[in-house]
Amino acid sequence: MKNILTEEQIKAFLDAFEQKIGKKTLLIDLDGVVADFDASAEKWGRDIGISAQEFKDKKMYRQQSFYLELELMPGAKDAIQKLDSVYEIAFVSAPSWDNPHSFTEKRIWIEKHFGQWGRKRMDLSFRKGHYMGHYLIDDRTKYGAGDFMGEHIMFGTDPFKTWSEVTEYLIKPSIIQ
Repeated sequence: MKNILTEEQIKAFLDAFEQKIGKKTLLIDLDGVVADFDASAEKWGRDIGISAQEFKDKKMYRQQSFYLELELMPGAKDAIQKLDSVYEIAFVSAPSWDNPHSFTEKRIWIEKHFGQWGRKRMDLSFRKGHYMGHYLIDDRTKYGAGDFMGEHIMFGTDPFKTWSEVTEYLIKPSIIQ
């Protein structure tokens, strides 16, 4: 869609979407953005005597319980709570297709860390570019994030290395209006 519609058409569409909902929409990826995938790969690798990179290269995250044990990224929960007052928030994460447990584990993880508020705010998809929203916070362009119609905020890179930098950007009066 991003390659077919003009910038004016996309803006008109997102303006109408905001008017219907009453807020701008913020979509947030999980792994590497809200959930600290790399820290868990490091821990799991260390436990079996390999590096985090080798753990990831061998796709050993396809094991049961891996996604349940992910820690929160520093500052993620506080930032999301702050952003919730300004944005309609949903989580959009790609599941690990070869780890069917990831589907359930990600859902349980959201509820564990975000309670009732987060319970029905998560979609699992390999097609993030099909979602409507003003902003997508993701650490990669994979799974359609690069085709997202709104603004893709590339987490972990300049100028969005941390949650505080992302929050500061998204709470600016010029962005909110």
